[in-house]
This record gives sequence, structure tokens and C-alpha cells, in this order.
Amino acid sequence: MIPNLAFVYAILLSGLLALSGCGGGGGGGGGAATPGAEPEPPAPQPPPPPPPPCIRTHEDGCLSGTDFQTKASGLAQEYRDNEVSLDNQWGLETINADWAYANVELLKGADAKPGAGVTIGFIDTGIDKDHPQFDIAGKMVFEEFLNNTPDETGDEVSHGTAVASVAAGVRAESLTSSANGVAWGADIAMFAIRTGSSSGNYMPISLAQLGNADSRWAGQFTTILNWRNGQRKVDFLNLSVGFLGLIDSYSEQDLRDNFGTAIAAMAQAGAGEKTVLIWGAGNDHGNPCEPAVVAQCENDKVNAVSVWVLAGLAARIPELRGHSLAVAAVGEDGKITGFSNRCGLAAAYCLAAPGEEITLAYFGPRTVNGQVINGQRGTGVARGTSFAAPMVTGGLAVVPGTQVDGPGMDLHTTGMRPGTVFGDGLQRSLAGREIVAFDQLGAPFWFDLGRFATAAASPSTTTWLRDFMAPASPAYGTGFAGNGFRTGRSAAFGQWRLGFSARPAARASHLALAAQTLNLTFAPRNGLSVAAFTAEGVFGQTPTSGATLSWRPTGFPLGLRAGWLGERKTLLGGAAKGAFGSLAAGTAFVGIEAETILGGWRLGANAESGTVSPSARGGVIDAISSLATSTFTLHASRPLANAGIVRVSISQPLRVEHGQASLTVPGGRTKAGDVVRSPVSARLAPSGRQIDVAVHWYQPLAIGELRLGAVATHQPGHQATAGPELTLLSGWRWTF
Repeated sequence: MIPNLAFVYAILLSGLLALSGCGGGGGGGGGAATPGAEPEPPAPQPPPPPPPPCIRTHEDGCLSGTDFQTKASGLAQEYRDNEVSLDNQWGLETINADWAYANVELLKGADAKPGAGVTIGFIDTGIDKDHPQFDIAGKMVFEEFLNNTPDETGDEVSHGTAVASVAAGVRAESLTSSANGVAWGADIAMFAIRTGSSSGNYMPISLAQLGNADSRWAGQFTTILNWRNGQRKVDFLNLSVGFLGLIDSYSEQDLRDNFGTAIAAMAQAGAGEKTVLIWGAGNDHGNPCEPAVVAQCENDKVNAVSVWVLAGLAARIPELRGHSLAVAAVGEDGKITGFSNRCGLAAAYCLAAPGEEITLAYFGPRTVNGQVINGQRGTGVARGTSFAAPMVTGGLAVVPGTQVDGPGMDLHTTGMRPGTVFGDGLQRSLAGREIVAFDQLGAPFWFDLGRFATAAASPSTTTWLRDFMAPASPAYGTGFAGNGFRTGRSAAFGQWRLGFSARPAARASHLALAAQTLNLTFAPRNGLSVAAFTAEGVFGQTPTSGATLSWRPTGFPLGLRAGWLGERKTLLGGAAKGAFGSLAAGTAFVGIEAETILGGWRLGANAESGTVSPSARGGVIDAISSLATSTFTLHASRPLANAGIVRVSISQPLRVEHGQASLTVPGGRTKAGDVVRSPVSARLAPSGRQIDVAVHWYQPLAIGELRLGAVATHQPGHQATAGPELTLLSGWRWTF
């Protein structure tokens, strides 16, 4: 189905509505407590809603959406009643130009010209620059002849003049029958070429002919896309020209093999802002044809089920999608005309616009009282997708209005990957909130902010298996003696030890955030240990550094620990990019560990609590409050016959207990292109609490050691809605 262009424009032109903050007042409340009773702690309150949105007009007023629409409706009616604005061109009202002009006037003032500041380019037969519809003060009309194309004079009808007038012409006082172009404030850059005409039976272009035209078209596109006039470039390029032949008949490989150079030029690889290409779909439907030659020939007439080959390139060539568009023609009844090609295979890259009985600038022979008079400048009426295309081109030129305030972050690189300690906290807080992104034309698109924050996943089987198969059987002790790391290769120098660790000694620790670190430990006497570590410069590791101070005298059942962890590019293992900016954090933590033997079981426990001081830079996150973290493990182990060991543990991985982030999120823009931002408060504590219950069995064998284990996980990933998980583990370890 081909969308009605009026509906499409209604969506596109809504981008001119800019949201901004209009502050509102608020009230307070109180309550009474029963004498002698302990007051209940206040219930957690949701973050305050953002201020009511409003739309700033040219007069700097702050209108609600309803008031703005009311004013826009009144202005749109004035445009419909004003003969100078919409009269003589039925298609303007069909595409909702009256509403577009009303929005422009409200946002930019009554003197604003729709399309002002935009340059529309044309590949066509040329333009009569002296035509009254272009010969006005302040309007740039540039013309360049490509491929030695002569100027159009004499009895040649100027197709380019007609097409340009529909997109950007101005109703001339000397021509009462003339009509305004859609974006009559836009400038024009005409690139003239020789065009042929279709006569006789419909004959699609062959691959050989397409190959012969490849370098010529590539050169034309290169010239046009590199064209500059001061700071101006071609923003939109209208192509009411093309080759006969429906896109269905040409495969991607056919096109790349025979038209690849031109395709590469059109793709504009590496361009920061690509020129948008708007093509006429073709006027082949119902033309005579020969069934033996044309696959789409039915009853000796063309069934134009798709657009012309060049107009439909986006359907075959992925790198053209997003900036190449075909346009079919509709009549005053809103239906596809009898002559227009259908969108068909290119439906995803095709619109329909008024293309029948279109008023346009005329330059060429006219018949007056039976006599042919050449070179007359006036107006005429014509039909064709050649004139539907500039309806869309002009509409796109009106849509931007004003550009946003400078370049922003690429949406594709924007994301927030919280560490496992946050669970689903950030994602839940941001879900349902909107963030606006602007395309290269300045048009806004709104997205769910929560989509850019990924909830932390539960531990993978690989993680469980890695810890399960650690070199030493974790049957006795907490694994926190010394500096808190499992040291691989190391060298001792008296009371000093320098080593490299692949991972921390236990997952339930703040030190689990620092893997693969270089460690320097000083252990002077009686269970005291001081260690410094860093992952700076370690390939594949985030830059993390820190220090620990541990004390546990030999034979004493209790041990104490304190430490500091500095993250230069992460926050508790989480990272941000794009519009979220960058994160860093410093974490101070303290811990306690205890062990005792009871009835043949060795019982142990350890717990840590931390305070995190985060920082955020260069993005929508303004600030993050101090965070509180916690983790603990309770375990019991017992020797079995034949030197076997069984170990049972209950643990909670590191978790954020409370904290919040303050964001300022773009939600729209003002008439001047300034982005309007709204405050958002996000709670960072997850909805659930992950608890792991593990049973491990270790049995030494003649060669190596057999290990079996099972881990039951409650609310994995600290997510209350996550179902329980059961992980079964087995392995055989042999050191040689």
C-alpha cells in the first residue's frame, strides 16, 4: 500500500513543534503521629514528574500543546482562505502545506519564508532563471550545464523550469494563474543535462546501456555533491529523470556490475550529512509494450508494478537506504493515477504525492488562436511523476525549519551498560522516558530512553565454571587472606611480593571489579598485609587501580579489611558511551571475615560494605549521588573419606543498595534550534537481590581431582522478575 503523502507530511512536519520547560508550582502536605508512638519512616517517593511541556513561539511565549494547535489551526485556515498562498495548486492543501506554513510562522515569525536557508538541487533540462516565478530579490537561482548541455531556447519546452517551480517557485504578481512552490523560500541549484523522450513501445534499458551510462552519471553526481556556493551545498536533489525499466528486472549484482561507479557516488560514503535524493517513480503504466520483450507486459500494455530502475535503487542497494526516495503520483481523488508507476518492490523507499493537473512555470511554445508562439514565459498545467517528486522535495525542504544547536552524539553509539551490581535499576527508572534525536535534516525522532540502558545479565555458566575450576580447592578459609587476589606468577623479595593475578580470590568482593592486575604486597608481621594493584595498560582490561589493608593474626578467628578502588572509565564495572558521556568512580570499602570449627565443619563468613563516589562527564548524566554497596558469603566445609571435601555456601554478589542519578534529557527544540532538555531522576538500586546457594564436592584421584557442583540462583542479576536458575558443574583438574 502506498502511503498518502498528506499523512506522511503530517508526521514529518510535527517535528517543527519544539518542547521546552514551562515551570509549574507545587504544594506540600503533612501528617500527624500518635503521641508516644514511633513515627513510621517516610515511604520512598517516586521522582518528581518533569515540568509541563510547552512550545515556545516566535514571540517567546510558552504555549501548551493544545493552545499551539489552536493557533496553528487558525493560521492554517488563513492560508487556505488566502488566494495568494494556496490558490491555483490543489496539491498544496493535500500535503498539508497550510499546516506547515502555520508552524513555520508561529515558530519563526510572519516574515519567515518556508524553506529559507535550504538549497534544492535539480538534475534536469535546465531552468529559465528570468522566469517571473524565480526572478525575485533574495532568491539564489544557480545553473550549471553538465556534459556540454546547451541552454534551452527556442521551441524546447523547459522541463527543468516546470519541475523547479513546483518545488521552490514563487507566485508571480504578473502571472495571476501561477502558484507558489511548496518551499518557495528555498534556493535553487539547477544542473542541466540532455534528456530524451519516450515514444513508441516501452523498451527497458539493457545492462549494456546501463554500463555505458555509468561513468557519466557518476561524474554528474560527483560534481553536484561536491558543489559549494559559500557555505551552501545541495541539501536535497530532485531527479525527475531516469531510465525506462522497472527495478524488479534488475538484480543487485546486475546493478553493481554495470552501474557500480554511479552507485558509489550516490552512496556518499563518509559524508557527515548526505544529500537526500528524490526521484520520480516513472510514467510507464498503461504504455504500449511487446510481451515477448517486457516481462510486465499484459494485454500489450505495461503493468508498472514498480518504480523505474534508478528510482528503485534503494530497494536493491543497502547503502542508498535512508537518503534515496521514489515518488509516485496521485490525483485529486487521492488515488494513484493511471499513468504512474506503482511503488511495488520499492514500497519501503517510496511515497505518493499530487502529480496530476499540476500548475507549473512554463517556458516554450504556446498555441494562441491557432498560432504557435515560441519562448513565452507563463504558466501551464501538466501531469507526471516528474511533478509529484518536487512536491516531496519541497516538503522536505520545509520540514527542517531550523537546525538544532550544533552536532550531537551518534544515536548508534549511545548506550549505557551498567555493571552487574546495578541489576535492572537504571533500566527500570528510565523505561517510559523519552529522548529526542535529530536526523541530518533537523527532524526530531523520539525513543524510549530505557532502551539504551541494558539490564545486567546473570552470571554465565562460563563464570561459574571458571571459579569452580580455580587452582586451589576452596574448601577451607574465605580466600581473603593476604591481598585478596589469587596470585599467579610472582616473585618474593623478603617481606615484599610482586605478582600478577588473573582474578580476585572471591566473587563476593569489591575486588571482583579488578581482574588481571599487577600486585605489589608488603606483609611485615603478625597477619598485617598492605597491597597495591593496577590494571592500567593490561590488554583488554578497564583501567582500574587500588590498594588494600588487611589484618588477621595467625590463629585468630577474625580478620579485618579496608580498601580503595579507583575506576578511570567505568562505574562499578559499568560503562557509558555516546549521549551518556563517560563514567568514573572511587570506591572505599571495609570488610570482616570470620572462621571457626564446629562438629567437624569449618564455618566461615565474610562481608563487605562500600561507599562509591561516582563522576559523569560529557553526556546527559549531570550527577550521580554517593552509592552504597554490599556483598557477603556464608560457607561451611567438611572433610570426607578418601580426602574428599564437601562445601556449602550462601552468598550475595556485590549489589548497589541505594543511590540515584540526575539526568538532563533532550526532549525537543525551540524555534531557534536550541535543544530543550528536561530533568530526569533515576534510582540505581536494583529491584531484586541475587542469592546463590552452592554445593561443591571435591575428590582427589590418583591423577588429578574430580569436582562436582550445583548452584541455585534466586533473582539472578538482582532482578525481582527473573526466574530462578540452576547450574550444574563438573570437571576434572590435573596439574602437570
